[in-house]
Amino acid sequence: MNKIRNDFPRNVKDFFIKLQNYLDTDLYFYGSVNRNDYIHNQSDIDIAIFTDNEDAIISKLQHFLHVKKNDFKKLVWKLHGEIIYGYKIKCDEFINLKCEIAIYNNEFKDVIL
Repeated sequence: MNKIRNDFPRNVKDFFIKLQNYLDTDLYFYGSVNRNDYIHNQSDIDIAIFTDNEDAIISKLQHFLHVKKNDFKKLVWKLHGEIIYGYKIKCDEFINLKCEIAIYNNEFKDVIL
């Protein structure tokens, strides 16, 4: 779930390696990218990041993606009776890659995973 696919195109693989190194945290891939229905250059790539400091990760992502803080959308949802809070950004609006990054506090990691 937190491994970068070997069959990603080289530029996509490089992007995620650089992102993971820059943020100094694991990237958790979910959705079709972990299933057989993922299609390169058509399916989006969904990523979750868990942290004790969402603001720090958002600031780093702002710099890495060259975006503004208000480009991140706050999200709230219910999972197994627990209210989950986080932030989300769609990368394809800013870079040439169909991906969506969600940022959550570590307190939600066990519930989400």
